[in-house]
Amino acid sequence: MGTTLHLRAWCNGITGGKAYLEVEGCMGVPDAVRAAALIEVSMRHFAQRADPAAIAAEHQDYEVNP
Repeated sequence: MGTTLHLRAWCNGITGGKAYLEVEGCMGVPDAVRAAALIEVSMRHFAQRADPAAIAAEHQDYEVNP
């Protein structure tokens, strides 16, 4: 107690409804704690709360490795 915890967080990438996040915390020494997380939000969440036209514009069928 009485020590300041310094946190630094960043997003490594976003794809679809997934966000790849990392955070590190220091208390006077480098990298005292480090964590990574994958947060996934279902398309149902966006469909209920967002503009359907915007969702349709972002989600198209793409041809991969033709």
